[in-house]
Amino acid sequence: MKIFGLPLWGVLVAFVVFYALGVFWYGMFFSDIWIAGHGYTEAELEGSSPMWMLLGFPQTFAQVIGLGFILKWRGWPDLQGAVTTAVVLGICFALPFAAYQLIYSVAHSLPLFFVDASHLFVGWVASAAIMTMMR
Repeated sequence: MKIFGLPLWGVLVAFVVFYALGVFWYGMFFSDIWIAGHGYTEAELEGSSPMWMLLGFPQTFAQVIGLGFILKWRGWPDLQGAVTTAVVLGICFALPFAAYQLIYSVAHSLPLFFVDASHLFVGWVASAAIMTMMR
């Protein structure tokens, strides 16, 4: 079965893993750094609606689909080629996108930049590996 010409199960598993990685990344592993980097208070976090978290579903899904398209256009490289592709995309896209927060926010938080950029890198590498192994 295919979705957008990509292996359905590979896309779904990559999506779930990438999303779950984000839950642990921001919710457990680096939550203190992320909160401090933004300068949030506990009161602000408690007053925030969890409905915004639902937007993470289409955001993560779009990243997985986009990565799948690039892997497909490359002729579905082997596992090493897929990981290399994800790393190159991370250097060309994840770092510059994550740098917006570093450059233009008032806080200019280098730790926050590393948390955001590393999440994208690890998520893209894991997604590329999963989709390649499940194609």
